[in-house]
This record gives sequence, structure tokens and C-alpha cells, in this order.
Amino acid sequence: HYSLKDGNIIKLLVALVMIVPAFLVFAFSGQIEWVTGFIMAVGTSVGAWFGMRYILNHPKAAIIIRYLLIVIVVFAIVKILWPYLAGL
Repeated sequence: HYSLKDGNIIKLLVALVMIVPAFLVFAFSGQIEWVTGFIMAVGTSVGAWFGMRYILNHPKAAIIIRYLLIVIVVFAIVKILWPYLAGL
């Protein structure tokens, strides 16, 4: 098993490998909204900084993050399936 910190490092490396080619494709085709992307990058960076500080300083961060992730995944599944479930 990986620790929360190790898992996050692996996730970031995988994301980097996937994001760089996608960025190049969209940049060369002129389909990037640079201002919106910059604002999102700043927000993501600030959120990651606060999240990193929280994970390193809170003794029960792994447990809290695990349950938060479960809630987010369940919410996303319900949101995706809602049009199909509402029609039943």
C-alpha cells in the first residue's frame, strides 16, 4: 500500500504525462482560452498549496481525504446517472 503522499506523487506524474501531449495538441490548434486557463491554474495552485499544508500537518488527513473522495465520487456518479434515473 502507498501512503497518501506517495499516491499523490504518483497521481501527479501520471497527470503530467497525460496533460503535456493534450496541451500541445490544443495549443497548436488554437483552442485554448488563455485567460480562463490562467485563472484556473492559479486557483488550482493555491488549492494544492493549502491541501499540501493540510495533509502534512493534520494527523488524520488520510482518513478525512479518503471519506471526502468517496463522497465526491458518489456525487459525481449520481450526477452523471441522474438523467437516466429520473426517467424511471
